[in-house]
Amino acid sequence: MVKRVLLLILLTGCASKPVLAPEGEEKIIDRTAPSRPSWITTPPKEDDEFYFSVGVKTSSPTLEGGETDARMDAGRKFVERLFGVEFAGMYKGIRKNYEKEIYDEITGKSKGKVSGARVREVYWERYQRWAKGKVSYGYNVWVLLEISKSATKKALEEEVKKMNSTISFARQTLSEVKNISDKKSALTRLYTAKSRISLYDSPEILQISLQLDEEIKKLEAELKSVALFISDPNVRATAVNIFRSENFNCLEMQFSKNESPSSLIAKAREKGLAYAFVEEISISNEGQMGYMFFARTIGKFDMLDTSTGASVFSISVNEKGGGSSFEAATKNAMNFVVRRLSQELPEKLKTLFGESE
Repeated sequence: MVKRVLLLILLTGCASKPVLAPEGEEKIIDRTAPSRPSWITTPPKEDDEFYFSVGVKTSSPTLEGGETDARMDAGRKFVERLFGVEFAGMYKGIRKNYEKEIYDEITGKSKGKVSGARVREVYWERYQRWAKGKVSYGYNVWVLLEISKSATKKALEEEVKKMNSTISFARQTLSEVKNISDKKSALTRLYTAKSRISLYDSPEILQISLQLDEEIKKLEAELKSVALFISDPNVRATAVNIFRSENFNCLEMQFSKNESPSSLIAKAREKGLAYAFVEEISISNEGQMGYMFFARTIGKFDMLDTSTGASVFSISVNEKGGGSSFEAATKNAMNFVVRRLSQELPEKLKTLFGESE
């Protein structure tokens, strides 16, 4: 009886212990076929109708994620081969646009049939790995992708049309801006043309791009000029840096608090500047609490067109600061004004000339 009990214990212990792969190695515990298909190492040769590409993802925690990554890998390999051999002369913008479209199609982000790409076959293996005293599971996934030759050719032809349309728009812009009386509109048009054409890199486009740069530089010299009427040195320094980063010619000008905006605009116009950036801020004593003094800055910064006197945009401020004295509190309040200016002014300047995305 005792022997039978011991034998039963031994058999039970042996049956409950899993059979593991050697340390660090993988043991296949499930697969879609008894053996790996031949297309994994030897993809089908392209025919009159299709290109073929094999993608792989190893050590994926999930089957779904592994298949998505394998499809992307197949797509990348196909694009590299396509533009490295058959369409090696295509320009970077065409390739970039096509890559995005085919990747979106492969991953299901796009419902279009840009490349006619589809998954012909999928093979996967689920493995068990024993490492550092722990058992983990994962998937190795292979995907055979077929891509329509006719759809690919059509997609690339469409991209070439887009590039040629971009070139035509840029040439038309260069011709028309010389006759546009509204220089601000002309500059906006040039920025748009430059943005579109910068996607491509042909020799013809390089020449047009240089012409656009030259015209932009001329108009910026006329339009991107500003007089700064700001009393606080830190705020003024911040404004100067921001304007210069947006290619503005800045002139810091002296003024008194009681001067009217129209007077400041006239001063800026006399200097041949297109804009006046005017501080209209008052500082008030917010009282004291214990050893702390408080100050508040209320008002705005106005960007004024010197040709019309109109406000182009404003940045409102209402900031409170504290310190060991009223002067310290005022300084801290102005630091908050600097922060507000840094947050809002760059985007407003981009919007002013249509550069904001």
